[in-house]
Amino acid sequence: MLKRFCSPAFERAVYSSKSFIIALALVKGRLGVEEASLASSVEVDAQIEKWGEVEDSKSYPMLSSCEIDVATLST
Repeated sequence: MLKRFCSPAFERAVYSSKSFIIALALVKGRLGVEEASLASSVEVDAQIEKWGEVEDSKSYPMLSSCEIDVATLST
């Protein structure tokens, strides 16, 4: 189970990566910053391929290394 202080980092990682699994791996230390960023891109591309791109998708933030760094500092 995640420690109490990891919850905000986990929440932000889920929001940024759009993936529960990637965020969990990140805050648990199973993925590094670059790996999480790459995995997030693969996840988004797979979702677009399967379901199509949302017309307003440019307004949704993508996972950035800066956000991942902040998330990993909390673990």
